[in-house]
Amino acid sequence: MNEADSDRIHELCSQIAVEQDRTELLRLVTELNGILSASESQPEPGPGESHKE
Repeated sequence: MNEADSDRIHELCSQIAVEQDRTELLRLVTELNGILSASESQPEPGPGESHKE
């Protein structure tokens, strides 16, 4: 996961925590889920490798 994704995850979590509109909440959660799913599918760096994207 890169720094931009990490920052966006924090933004989304903050918005999700206070969102009242169900449609907007679903949109935010869907976006968060997409970022997290994408980061899960990326291989972790092995020993001695850096984690650059």
